[in-house]
Amino acid sequence: MKRLTIIVVAISCFLAAPVGVSGQNGHNRRSKAHGSTYVPGELLVKYKPSVRAAASEYFRSRLGVYTLKNFRRIGVQHVKLPKGMTVEEALEIYRNDPDVEYV
Repeated sequence: MKRLTIIVVAISCFLAAPVGVSGQNGHNRRSKAHGSTYVPGELLVKYKPSVRAAASEYFRSRLGVYTLKNFRRIGVQHVKLPKGMTVEEALEIYRNDPDVEYV
């Protein structure tokens, strides 16, 4: 129970932290379409539980994405997109796949 409380507090602090466009390293960008901040070339993806492993392998082989981190407890993968693919392009592909719960 204590560990869960710590995780919830940590996530709350992360979500409450101010976000913006990074002027020095260029890692954070503001999406004009959605008004959100993101790291270019990276996504958080949650596949449907019944197809998680197969879907992950499919996107790895089809698009050339690879997993940076697996958040097993919540079923989310932090993925790196291949060079030349924008976040917007990848979002369109993932959002149109019925095996993806959210991206």
